Amino acid sequence: MKVWLYALAIVLLLVVMRAASEFGMMSAHGPDAQMAIWELFMIVQLIFWLVTGLVAAALLTAAWSNRWRSIAAGALLLAWAIAISWSSASYYDAGRVLIDASDPSLSPDRLRELASYSGMQAG
Repeated sequence: MKVWLYALAIVLLLVVMRAASEFGMMSAHGPDAQMAIWELFMIVQLIFWLVTGLVAAALLTAAWSNRWRSIAAGALLLAWAIAISWSSASYYDAGRVLIDASDPSLSPDRLRELASYSGMQAG
């Protein structure tokens, strides 16, 4: 039972962090005519991350009594955690770029860095 609670806590924490990173980027982007589409897409993504994380956590819990299955299920949950963390970091970085780009007192060096930014939604 403790394994399920720990796995569930990890899943929920990482999904909340993912939501916070996307909300941060949305806030940095500002109002947009297509914001409703973005919000709907965000909800679908969060549901995807939550469901896949819960599946990985459930597999870990179900396989806990078998050594090799628990290792495989733990690796699956770890891979999921890495994927959602990378996704969250991408949104955080893109939000930071938007905030910096809107700063009128931006240094010339940072402006040159932003000109070559090739991250999420760089266009």
